[in-house]
Order: sequence, then C-alpha cells, then structure tokens
Amino acid sequence: MVLDHAEQLKERNRLKKVYNKIEKELIRRKNEIKACKKEIVESRRTMGENVASSPQQFEEMVQAQQYIDELKREYEKYAFAHSQVQRLEKTAFSPYFARIDFKEDGQEETEAIYIGTHAFIDDKTREIYIYDWRAPISSIFYDFEIGPAEYDCPEGKIRGHLSLKRQFRIFRDNIEYMFDSSIKIDDEILQKILSKSADEKMRNIVATIQREQNRIIRNEKNRLLIVQGAAGSGKTSIALHRAAYLLYRHRNNISSKSIVIFSPSQIFNDYISDVLPELGEQNILQNTFMSFAKPYFENGVRLEDSNDQMEFLLDFQGEKVCSSRENAISFKASDCFLAILKGYVEIIEKGHFNFEDISFENNRIISKEELLELYDVTYRNLPLAKRMARIKDRVYYLLAPVEKNELNKTQDELENQGEHKGEAVAASRAIVSRKFKSLRDYIESMSEVDVYGLYIRLFEEDGLLQSIAQGMELPADIEEIKAFTLKKLKDRYVPYEDAAPLLFLKGELEGVPETQDIKHVIIDEAQDYSIIHYEVFRQHFQNSSITMLGDLNQSIYLHGGKDYDSIRDIFRGFDSVLVTLTKSYRSTKEIVEFSKGILDNGQEVEAVNRSGNKPCLIKTQDEQAMLDAIEQDLSCLKTGEFKSAAIICKTASECKKVFGRLKDRLEISLISKDDDEFAKGIVVIPAYLSKGLEFDMVMLYNAGEESYSRENERRLFYVACTRALHRLSIYFSGNASPFINGINRELYDQRHFNLNR
Repeated sequence: MVLDHAEQLKERNRLKKVYNKIEKELIRRKNEIKACKKEIVESRRTMGENVASSPQQFEEMVQAQQYIDELKREYEKYAFAHSQVQRLEKTAFSPYFARIDFKEDGQEETEAIYIGTHAFIDDKTREIYIYDWRAPISSIFYDFEIGPAEYDCPEGKIRGHLSLKRQFRIFRDNIEYMFDSSIKIDDEILQKILSKSADEKMRNIVATIQREQNRIIRNEKNRLLIVQGAAGSGKTSIALHRAAYLLYRHRNNISSKSIVIFSPSQIFNDYISDVLPELGEQNILQNTFMSFAKPYFENGVRLEDSNDQMEFLLDFQGEKVCSSRENAISFKASDCFLAILKGYVEIIEKGHFNFEDISFENNRIISKEELLELYDVTYRNLPLAKRMARIKDRVYYLLAPVEKNELNKTQDELENQGEHKGEAVAASRAIVSRKFKSLRDYIESMSEVDVYGLYIRLFEEDGLLQSIAQGMELPADIEEIKAFTLKKLKDRYVPYEDAAPLLFLKGELEGVPETQDIKHVIIDEAQDYSIIHYEVFRQHFQNSSITMLGDLNQSIYLHGGKDYDSIRDIFRGFDSVLVTLTKSYRSTKEIVEFSKGILDNGQEVEAVNRSGNKPCLIKTQDEQAMLDAIEQDLSCLKTGEFKSAAIICKTASECKKVFGRLKDRLEISLISKDDDEFAKGIVVIPAYLSKGLEFDMVMLYNAGEESYSRENERRLFYVACTRALHRLSIYFSGNASPFINGINRELYDQRHFNLNR
C-alpha cells in the first residue's frame, strides 16, 4: 500500500533526523580516533625517553610494564573507535529497511520499531533509533503479518499486536521508496533486488529474509540443523546470516574464531568473503575439507582433492581404468567400507600388540602381564596411540634406574682401569647407550602406531579386508581396487576417496586435537560428503553445534551422500531437525522451470514470479562456431544490462582450450581450482567449480550428447544450468544432451547459429 503525502513527509523528516545523528556520531568517533593516535604517539615518545632500552633493575621493569599497559589500553581504545566508525559508515549508507508498530500486551503505547543491518542508540538518552535485525523483537518483521504477534527474549515469550509493517529502500538520507504491506514481505523489494545484476560477490539479503529462512537463522533449539534447499534458495546466504546472528546473540561467549565454515573451494571462500563484514561482523574461519585434512598427513604425502578426482573421472570416462576408479570411490564412501574400518579398528586394538617381557640382561623391567594390565585396564579409555605412548613412558620410567645403575657400574669399572674420571664418564655413556640401543629400539617399535602403514596393510595383507567384510557384499573388482589403492599409497599419494577413511582411522586410533574453541560448524554443500566424512566431522566437532546445508539434486560426486537419515544417525546424540526449502530466488521462472525438467525426479522446486527470457538451445556447425556464437551473444554485456557471465565447460582441460581461443577476442578470466580469488566480468569455469556461484548470464559450452549423456552427469548438467540469474544459453553441435529430451518444448527456445566466416 502506497503511503499518503503526509505520512511520507513524516518518514522523510524522521530519516533526516536519524541520519544527522549518525553523521554527528561518526564525526565524534573519527575525532576520537585522531585523539587516540595522538595519545599513542605521545605515550611511545614518553616511554622512549623515560624507560631504559633493556631494563635490568626491578624498578625499571615495573616502570616499563606500566608504560606497556598504558599503550595497550590506548590501542584497545583506538581499535574500538575504529570498529565503531566502520559500523557507523555502513549504517549511514543505508540506515534501516523496515518499520513495525508493535503494542505489547498490558502496555498502553504502541512502539514504532525501525530495523536495520546495525543498531543505532543515542549514547546519552539511550533511545533506540534503529534496532539490529538480529534483535529478538526484530523477528516479528519476518515471522508475522498484521495481527497477533510474539517474539522470544531472555525473559520469555512477549506477546502483543502488530499494527503496521512498512518497508523502505534507503540510500543515505534519501528514501527511494516505501510501502506498507500486511502480506508476504518479499513481493516488491525482493523483485527489485533479484532483478538487478549480480555485480557483487553475494548480495546481502537481510531486508528480504523470508519466514522459513528467518526460523533457520534464529534456530537455537536444535544442535544439528540440516537444510535441504533447492538451487538458488539462499542456503549459503542463510548460513552466513546464521553465523552473524549467533555472533550477535552470544557475543559474550563466542567470536568469529569460534565458528568455522566448510565450503567447496577457496574460490567460493573468496566469493562469500564480503557478506559478514557487510553485516558488521568479522569473517569466520573458512576451510575446505582438504585444507582441514592436510595437517594430519606427514610431509611428503601428496593429497588429491575432490576437483582433481572429478577431472580424472570426466576426462577418462568410458575407459576401464575410470570404471574401476568409480567403483573404488563408491565403495570407499559406503556403509560397507565404514563397517570394515570399524571392524579393522577392533582387530588392531585386540590383536595388533603381542606383548612380551621386557628385560635387560635377565633383569626383568616389566612383565607382559603388567603390560597387558596397562593396555587393557589402566589406559583402556584412551585412543590406541595415546595408550601406547603412556605405556612407553611407563616402561622408560622403569628402565631409567636400571640404566643409571649400569652407567654407574660401567663408569666405576673404567675408573678402576685407570681411566681419567672425565673420560670415564663420556666413555661409559657411549658404552651404555650401545648396550640399551636394541632394547630402546624394541620399545619404540612396540609402541609405534603407524596409521598410514596400517591402512596400507588393510589392502595389502592377503584376505584381511575380505575376512573383516564377511557377510557384506564387496565390489566384483575388489582386487583391482586393492591394487590401485596400494600403488597410490605406496607412492605416498592419497586419492581423495582415501583421505576421509584415513582421517577417520587416525581419529579412532590416535584421537583428535581439542576443539573446544569451535562452538559452531557450518557445512555447506552437505550433499558432497560421504558418511565417512561425517564420521570425521563427528570425531573433531563432537562438542559443537552444527548447521548443514545442501541439495541432493546437486550431488555431483560419486562419494556424495544419498540422503540425510544416515547423517542424523551418525550424530544421533544431537537434537536434530531437517528443514526443506523449495523456493528458488536466484533464477527467473523460465530458467527454474527448464532446470526442473532436467532432474525429472518429481522433487518440488518453486520459482519466484520473476520472468525473463526462456533458456535457449543453440545448435552450431562445430566447436569454432560455438565460440563465435558465444562471442556474439556476449555483446549484451556492452550495453550494461548485465555485468557478469560464465562460460561453463565440463572439464578444466576444456576450459583451458576455450580460454586460449577466446582470450584475444574478449576480456575474460580463467578460473581453476588453484585460484584464491573470484574474478569479475566474464569467466571460463568448469561445471563442478561453479557450485554455489551465480552469474547474470550462463553459456553452457559444448553441451551435446557427446559431453553430457551418462546418467551420473545429469546433476552436473543441472548445476551448470542453475547458475544463471537472467539468461541461460546452451551450445552444442550434433545432437543435444539427452537430459533435455524430457523437458517440455514450450519451456525453451531453439536456434541454429550460422556465421559466414
């Protein structure tokens, strides 16, 4: 509902007043920074004049410490003022985006509550001009229409009546538009935001958070929160807003270093790097699974990542070696292999160590019965490696007096033979060291737990894997899988499918480092991890709360999860909930409807009512004509209508070829798995690296049946198509991909490209 002139004028005057107060506070804080800098310079000068460069006397040390403490206080004051300036500058850019009028039950007055990305409070009067979107009362804006409303706060549930719901689009002290609404909050503002070009890494959606998204963001009831969301449903943005909410809600107990997000690639980490700072928080810890795993492997061991694995499978498709590798990947991500690993741990713990008496020259240091007592009783609650380390320490403790006696005896003998005392000491140490060397070597080897070697043994020892797997169905080519695994591992190369099993085995046998500092874990692209990956997450983050976000329709890896029930079973001690988001906000309705047809699995995906061009299939004569067609279609970027475009190829090797042939004709960037930064403008990118990203225009290169026809590539094709916000073009020569055959012909356009060359 459009506001009348008097109400609009009232809102504009109110904004001017608030904006002026923000500007005044900004000036005050900037002056505070200048004063802090001056104080720091003066304190450092005074310290240099009055404190010795190397204080020796107690009084000098006390004086130096006093100056250091003063400098520390000045730096803290400066850092606080600087953070306030940054926050105020963001607030001034767009002070608030909503107003709600709420009358609490039992109160006479209705309170007008203005909601923004950051709170703004008058330091003197304590009047709240702007409420933070994460404040408990702000949840009313997202969760309720006009009428009865309520919100949770530390004091309990507050009930009342919501009489007004108003939204703004504000730039500094100017209201670009405003309207009242008693229905969905997304109708007008969301359309305007989504229709814009994707010229930022990721848009801040705080003004358009929907009811179901808000409940996910604010959920603190469930320790394990799993979100199954359609492509473009805002999963990653929701995850980052959830992190911002938790940092706000528990600001006295957690910091940005207390939350870690696992994302698909370093490129994606850069892509999302601006979101939390825009929300007024420092970036949380960012990781990929392989960067997390790498420190647990010895130097010299090379690790394959998921992208290398995918590239191998896509490049060698149809070959026997690829088929065997596919079976290996599926097997090592299975319930069966997890059961084998757990059975193997039991075998190692029960029978790996055959203890014997430890003696020196018929002098028994410790009996095998005592060793077994230490192993089975005293240290039984420790992981194997820590158990053996404690036993080793115990043996060395008992061995120490024996060595000392032997050293004294040998030294006395040498001195009696006329050796000088100093020479006798050195000589006796050398003699005793040689005498005890074999015993010490035995103790070291007895207590060693070589997890890498034990994993090799699982595949190397004849019949071991099969004996553990009795009653389970193994792949028909298990011997080929074992041979391939052994060759790679003995070359100190860990295929991606072996990284999680090895890490799981290390966790079971060695234990894991303390992770008490990590309070919350976010796992993005949750469908790309196997149950063994999730066992690793459980080992390392058993004291954290966890948010997982994924889309089973985008499960492009053979090791990916098939459902969420097995995940919930792994975390069965966690109070869990599964939330499903079906609405896609990224793409136009035409692109969403077309993409749904690729899946053809009956899963519900809804599009916002935002129309655009139909996806277009472009048939060309050959690959050169494809490049010509792409170059011609990219001409719309010159008009400024769109700002980002992706030429999506199936593989990295194909991307290099396309980039090489277009780089002299267009201003483009090549994105590879080794890149740390996300490039703007026109990019060439492999389909599997495009997950989570979005572009105004997507050109799917060489998408005929020769490239996309195997059933396990259907979801890869779907991922590539769903990256497009406004325009999707699919280029091919010969026949189109069979994944398009089942799509209603009315949902896309077709044309032939002919360019006289």
